[in-house]
Amino acid sequence: MERLVLHVDMDAFFAAIEVRDQPELAGKPVIVGASPTSRRGVVSTCSYEARRFGVHSAQPIQTAARLCPQAVFLPVDMPRYQRVARQVREVLESFTPLVEPISIDEAFLDMTPVSSRFAGPAAMGRAVKEAIRAATGLTASVGLAPNKSLAKIACDTGKPDGLVVWTQEEAARALAPMPVSRLWGVGPKTGAQLERLGFRTVGDVQAAPEGHMVRLLGERGRELWRLAWGEDDRPVNPEPAAEKSLSHEVTFEESLTRPEAAEATLAELAEELGRRLRRRGLWASRITLKLRYEPFDTRSRSLTTPRPFQSDLDIFHHAQALLRRGGLRGPVRLVGLALSELTATPQLSLFDQGKKGVLDRLQDSLNLKAGRPVIRRARLLLARSPQDPHKRQGTRGAGPEADA
Repeated sequence: MERLVLHVDMDAFFAAIEVRDQPELAGKPVIVGASPTSRRGVVSTCSYEARRFGVHSAQPIQTAARLCPQAVFLPVDMPRYQRVARQVREVLESFTPLVEPISIDEAFLDMTPVSSRFAGPAAMGRAVKEAIRAATGLTASVGLAPNKSLAKIACDTGKPDGLVVWTQEEAARALAPMPVSRLWGVGPKTGAQLERLGFRTVGDVQAAPEGHMVRLLGERGRELWRLAWGEDDRPVNPEPAAEKSLSHEVTFEESLTRPEAAEATLAELAEELGRRLRRRGLWASRITLKLRYEPFDTRSRSLTTPRPFQSDLDIFHHAQALLRRGGLRGPVRLVGLALSELTATPQLSLFDQGKKGVLDRLQDSLNLKAGRPVIRRARLLLARSPQDPHKRQGTRGAGPEADA
């Protein structure tokens, strides 16, 4: 049985969500990203109306504002986009468990084991598109082909809201006039090298003997030759179920009565959770403070931030704000923090947290080499209570992993 791989890519995902939730934006150029007055900010994504003016993702926001000053500029609302992405993921997994996410808005599906359920590849693609629209109100483009490389290129050729089905033979003909940069893994550097060698289109690569490509570029040449002819045997690799939250808490033998002691505990929890986030390459957008009063009255307060965070300091400051917002209502037996709305896609927050991120990773590296926390941020050390009289009954991590 020939493999059947489906590639799905949400159309202008972030902008489409904004237009869906604000129908008055329909038909207008919408740019999601930094403020148009920002010096360093970039475009996260934009509507197709904005793209007609030359605006595109990762473009400096000031350039976008110059090209399309009449656009509606909106900030990134990552928690909302993540919620919709989870809806899309659930739809895809209802068709097959073999789902490999590439980013927040696109994925590969191996449909080979379920192909007999549909009248053909086109019917399969329509079913996926209709299910996504029914669940989210958004459009997606879909490409179907015998492998990942062809499925992605097919999907790209049909955007927006397209459905393209290729056999391997059809794909080889369709690829021939395309620029060589359309092949998987060919970036600007490799593309320039291929052009210098006389390979400007995929057809140029197809016309060269495989051995000639190997002599010029080694095994990379063989790989490019195979991709040009639509050959790609990489499997669809479903990722393990993503962690939904990370948490850590401390229980005391003697209850806390002073806010300063509670903040000292928050500083420790922030360091632990920050380390775990960075070790997994994750960012959080939601933090929950958990307080257990005597005898067993548990209360929680939560905060969702406009941008994902990963730094110990950010975790501590958010937790501190939650604590100060309600104060302590009595003796506290347990203090805990939970981080949720986790993502491996920090988006624009990298611009704001780059320096803190470097310091956090340096701290992690030094502490790992020493086998104990020998380096800590001064701000968090100051938050700790040096005269803490409360003996701990124990600390524990909750959620998917409970490492101390």
